[in-house]
Amino acid sequence: MEDARYRARAEGKSEDLLDRIAEGRLEKFKDEVCLLRQIYIRDETITVEQLLLQTIAAIGENIVIRRFTRWELGESITQ
Repeated sequence: MEDARYRARAEGKSEDLLDRIAEGRLEKFKDEVCLLRQIYIRDETITVEQLLLQTIAAIGENIVIRRFTRWELGESITQ
């Protein structure tokens, strides 16, 4: 968070806005990195967490994500 505050200060932002700017950048980072906060690839209007909750409600069973594979655009399938 200090890095985001430092960057905002270097960009010439006012001191009273630094905390909000840093918090916004941190939230954006978490949205990109945390699995449950990421956009669901097949329906970009919902997050993975929302899909999980919808599926739990539809089937009536608790679901736990135990593992997942991270794919990146342009990445080869072969190892």
